[in-house]
Amino acid sequence: MNQSHDFVERSLEVRNLIATSDLAAAIRKAMDLVKDFSGREDLDEVTVYSMTLREIEGAHRREELKFDEVVDRKKKLARQVLGLLGAIESQLLEPAAA
Repeated sequence: MNQSHDFVERSLEVRNLIATSDLAAAIRKAMDLVKDFSGREDLDEVTVYSMTLREIEGAHRREELKFDEVVDRKKKLARQVLGLLGAIESQLLEPAAA
């Protein structure tokens, strides 16, 4: 199986986790993907996503954020995860298009 195909299949798992509102698991899977297919900068980015999710959830537990704010922040974070995976996929497919 070629590298870009493997990435696409595994990134679909991340998308499915996001679609089912399991953002924590999606970020963990994204971290595994980044470790396997990208570099340190992207790994640092996903690490920050994980930290951000923990901060959002902690603020919600402490009642510092309303439910709607939590949902909005999680949606933004999900979009960032998907954007990063899309950028990595584009980089992987770039040589194939040449």
